[in-house]
Amino acid sequence: MNRRLVILQNTLLELTFGGNMYHWFLNLLSPKCDALSKTVIIKIEKSENYNIIHLKGITTPIYLLENISLHSIYQVIAEQFFYWHWHNYQIPQTLVRKDDIVFDCGSAEGIFPLLIHNNCKKVYAFEPLIDYQKGLKKTFSNIDNVYLVNEALGNMVGSIGFVQSGIQSSISKDISENSVSINTIDNFCNLNSCEVNYIKADIEGYEIELIKGAKESIKKFKPKIAITVYHKENNYLEIKSFLKNIVPEYNFKIKGISDLKNHPVMLHAWVE
Repeated sequence: MNRRLVILQNTLLELTFGGNMYHWFLNLLSPKCDALSKTVIIKIEKSENYNIIHLKGITTPIYLLENISLHSIYQVIAEQFFYWHWHNYQIPQTLVRKDDIVFDCGSAEGIFPLLIHNNCKKVYAFEPLIDYQKGLKKTFSNIDNVYLVNEALGNMVGSIGFVQSGIQSSISKDISENSVSINTIDNFCNLNSCEVNYIKADIEGYEIELIKGAKESIKKFKPKIAITVYHKENNYLEIKSFLKNIVPEYNFKIKGISDLKNHPVMLHAWVE
């Protein structure tokens, strides 16, 4: 179904504008992501088997293997360069600050750390898909406060099945799938003696497992959180309740209208 019709339909079904009427109009009437992102792209070059994408306001280009759909990066550019987009991770209450240690969970092509690394202390970019890892290594080769971690995140430590499907790659409990290393945020923080002040996550429906695996770190450090809740596996009320039980001081903003009924796009959490 047409995106605009879905937004209108779910607006009526759920009796909500997704948090802000002005942003609702912008999301409803905005051009397709390909057209929107091209207002930000300066040029796309080809070198060996990479697309090299140059963006306005950013000196470092993005390296993306040619076998990864350009449409996927158009989508992410549209989401992250326009503040009103429901999938944008930063709202006034969850802005990345200079002393923040950011965990980018599901880094994919690396646009989020590329946008925020100058505004924070350090970024750990977690990405299990090999094709994305190759591009990330080139993109961040000369950026010294972004650390690439070739792991998935969840509520266990070890290895787990993984369905490789570009930007929609996801964890699978089917052991016949390709396996990847998986870790928890709690274990990572303990092993590396680090804190976490900001959790950004879009991991295709595995978000609640990630939060469960970060329980002690969230309780201790009370990080700002910007996490997607639009995948069919998500229950945003469950995630919100889990976080509130860990940190009663959390404030929340639920944002957006997704393709699925009763599935907003984003959940933001922060402590004043």
